[in-house]
Amino acid sequence: MDADGHSNGYVKHYFSNYGDDIFGNNHDDRPASHSYNISNNVLGCPYTSLSLERGRLLRKDYYSSEGRHLRRENIHYARVNEDSLMTAVQRYVVFCADPERYISTYVGWLTRTMTGAYLPVMTETVQYDGESPLLSREETGYNSFLLPDEKRNYLSDDRVKVETMTYSTDYPEYSWMTSAHIINRVASTCTSLDGISKTVFQHFSNADSDGSAMPYTDRIQLSSSEHVTPWTVYEVISVDEWGNPTEIVENGRPTILFWGNAGQTLSMRIDGMTMEEYVSLSPVPLQTLGDNFDVYYPDIPLDDVPWAPEGAMATCYSYNGKLQLKQETRPDGVSLYYDYDSLDRLKEVYYMVSCNDGDPIKKVVKKYDYHLYNGAHNGDTLIPGHITIDTEE
Repeated sequence: MDADGHSNGYVKHYFSNYGDDIFGNNHDDRPASHSYNISNNVLGCPYTSLSLERGRLLRKDYYSSEGRHLRRENIHYARVNEDSLMTAVQRYVVFCADPERYISTYVGWLTRTMTGAYLPVMTETVQYDGESPLLSREETGYNSFLLPDEKRNYLSDDRVKVETMTYSTDYPEYSWMTSAHIINRVASTCTSLDGISKTVFQHFSNADSDGSAMPYTDRIQLSSSEHVTPWTVYEVISVDEWGNPTEIVENGRPTILFWGNAGQTLSMRIDGMTMEEYVSLSPVPLQTLGDNFDVYYPDIPLDDVPWAPEGAMATCYSYNGKLQLKQETRPDGVSLYYDYDSLDRLKEVYYMVSCNDGDPIKKVVKKYDYHLYNGAHNGDTLIPGHITIDTEE
């Protein structure tokens, strides 16, 4: 939604559930993995749990505020393996297609649970803008750890954009991370299109001095096909005991960061200031700020702090009891407020504007509405066993 509360459109998400699997097939005829004490002629059958197929995002449809279909994304999956787990007992399972009509239920005996994984391997996109639809697709490849290491985006104008990734497991100097079963840290990303490439390198260090693994990104470098020699765009000067950066240099500009709630939340970010400048100007001892930042300077712009050096810009953050961001005050003094619903989902982002009469006006930046249905509709027919969640922004 825009700041005046007008809808910019909405997105519909479609998921696999307890009916068909992600390939559109059911498994009612799957044989039992071991003996069971019923006849094949009665209402009931051996049942195999394919829970890993459930809840998979199958399609996203984008609509304008008037309901015009703008874009569709279809997601395809591949089975990684055929592993399964035999259940310890033959659990009695009741399937209720319609809670209002219990007579429509049928029963089964859970004998096996599939543990094989599914990975998204292709996303097909149809853009409906213009006279004819524009088609594109993205294909994803995976390494031996089942992490994506290549993405090929086939654009509607027949060009191909390729993105390749390497991980910390690909480099001997990061074997200490692999030994600690940390395998998903991306070390480099190379993007190429029309013969021009750009590569992002991430370098890691260990924040734990006791021999445990607490990796953090201590440097980010860039290179391109036109400038082969890498240059540094991000560097960490110091970290706290939780591995969070407390002083960085980003694109040549110093920044210091303060963390609260035992390193779980960012309390304040000051751009244009070094830690040495902060220590020399702060009236509050450095070691007492951290977790108790809101006690000293709750959500105020840095210009109102008497020790703020000229040119420094601060962004302050505060959180609710569940560590969800509730207010963000930017360097210009404007505060963004975050509201959540009873299920802790983000409901609204807004700011307040003062009027001539002194009464503030609420300006909505984003608004989210969540709708949960017990079934999907096909005209006037309710099809049980599917869940559709509509998210409106």
